[in-house]
Amino acid sequence: MAIFGPFSLDSILEDLEAELGEAIPEMVIEAERLYIRTAWSMDEWRMGAADFQKLIALRVLGNLNQFEGDRDHLKVLIENAALHLPMVGIVQALVEMAYNADSSAITWEFSPDGDLNVDVKVRKLRRRRAGYRNP
Repeated sequence: MAIFGPFSLDSILEDLEAELGEAIPEMVIEAERLYIRTAWSMDEWRMGAADFQKLIALRVLGNLNQFEGDRDHLKVLIENAALHLPMVGIVQALVEMAYNADSSAITWEFSPDGDLNVDVKVRKLRRRRAGYRNP
């Protein structure tokens, strides 16, 4: 058994990107987005900012500093983010699930001091199910 901290995986992903190119971040983000959408059901994702902050803090993945949105998008700032590429995919998947969307567009930036800014814009909403309201 080997135990690695989150920054070890970040280093591995940076090395892969240096060796294999710019496709690596996109692939990591998309893989995490698809995993979260399959692993979690809509009923499991009923969180607000405080719940999401606790979720990432307990996993030592960063400090949620900003969580703002409206019917079309969500903007998140995570300070001292670890595993920033998977975190982008997680945020995108959770926004799609919360907004009941089929797809979304993301823009993100990871600063040298460890702050992760993610902006998710909802593209296409699913048809509403009876008894369900979009946030």
